[in-house]
Amino acid sequence: MAEDDFLPLSQNSASSRKRKRNDDDFTASDLEHTIYGDELLDYFVTAGDDPAASNILPPEPPANFDVDRPIDNLGNNALHWACAMGDVQIVRDLLARNANPAAQNEGSRETPLIRAVLFTNNYDKRTFPRIVQLLSQTIVERDWHGATVFHHIAETARSRSKWGCAKYYCEVLINKMQEMGSNYVQALLVSTDVNHDTAALCAIRNGCVKVATFLLNHCPEAGDIQNLKGETANEYLRSLREKKDTLEQPGSSPPRAGESFNTRVSRKKRQKEAISRAAFYVLDKIGSVMDEGSTKIAEMYDAQMLEKDTEISEAKSALNELENQRHKIRQETYSLMARVEDPSKLTALRQEYEESLREMESLFEQREHDILQKEILQQDQQTDPQAFRFSNSQPLSSEEVRTAIPWALELNRQQDLRKHWVKEVARLMGDAGTSEKVGKHRKLVAIATGLKEDELDNMSEELLQSLQGDRGLASTNGPQTPPHIMAGIEA
Repeated sequence: MAEDDFLPLSQNSASSRKRKRNDDDFTASDLEHTIYGDELLDYFVTAGDDPAASNILPPEPPANFDVDRPIDNLGNNALHWACAMGDVQIVRDLLARNANPAAQNEGSRETPLIRAVLFTNNYDKRTFPRIVQLLSQTIVERDWHGATVFHHIAETARSRSKWGCAKYYCEVLINKMQEMGSNYVQALLVSTDVNHDTAALCAIRNGCVKVATFLLNHCPEAGDIQNLKGETANEYLRSLREKKDTLEQPGSSPPRAGESFNTRVSRKKRQKEAISRAAFYVLDKIGSVMDEGSTKIAEMYDAQMLEKDTEISEAKSALNELENQRHKIRQETYSLMARVEDPSKLTALRQEYEESLREMESLFEQREHDILQKEILQQDQQTDPQAFRFSNSQPLSSEEVRTAIPWALELNRQQDLRKHWVKEVARLMGDAGTSEKVGKHRKLVAIATGLKEDELDNMSEELLQSLQGDRGLASTNGPQTPPHIMAGIEA
């Protein structure tokens, strides 16, 4: 790919990249999106590059936010910028909002992953593996010039200060593609751009031998692919090696003026002897130091190996214990599953339970009906017969109707309450069985009185006397109008 086709990789303030706008020509939605884009760019500048400012929260996107809409004058959207700045949190948020991971900008049709390798933010923050994990399906995407993400990494290697960053990006991408399948690595590294340049050729042409060698080690076939000029990556490497060998060859000492040939040979011999004596002297002095250092290094290595062996044995013991626990849990699970009833019987058992419950409710209802009949008969015998007007054919007066309404409402409420407690008693007895009748009765008394079950034993006699006293008072004084009903009538 042509060198002039790449945009400058400047990481200056994002304010120069904000989209120019005329508020009069924008709709309200356009204005909200533009303001959000400006705020997001300002956030990247203030918080994205400064780890100490990590407490700054990113701006909230507007309602109905078009996540793929460009936010700068180069056509980059929010995902392009988040990937370039290495902000994993915003990348995840944008992808959760259905951002297109393969979206291309309006300039060179660069994807968010390509924008990520054009800057060193992911290298400085070591966030590139997480960015690649989120955008793994876009590794094979190309830009408008047919360049892959490896071509862009190779072009960033023009600067010697970015060689380490370029190699780091290549290593992360190669590892991810090997997880996806070995075919991905070869297919992408033999890919060429519009000039038929491979990524390895771009790297070696920019002088980044480490990146080029790394790519060729994973795909040797890329070294023999010719571009439109007939150049290959292997030829560049051979040329550089030859040039390096030429530069490293020691040059002959220039002859001094008036010096004969024999004098020059004698001078060189003396220089060689002097150098040899100096070398022997240095080796003699530092030999013991080197031996001592080698011994210490060997001891340190043995100690570390012993420590690692201990850790490995402990890890194996922990693994065996976990396996034993897992085996035990599995056996208990199988044992519990063997005890489970056949699911097909659950429906029949539930129907049988419901029928028994309804039968119990009916029996309770009959018993309560008999008790009420006896109570009514007893009350009728104690009441003056003149209080009833069954023989009188005259209708009730309005005052009598008004007096009887509260009692009719209270009677209806008491009947509903009685039906509720009949069902509740039937349910509790059905759940507890006959062996727990006493306990359920205690619970019913506790519910009715509002007391705790533990307090009923000490207060049982007092409650019984109180209930008997209330019943005697009611039978002596006759029926009384409920206070809350009379209060409503009088109002």
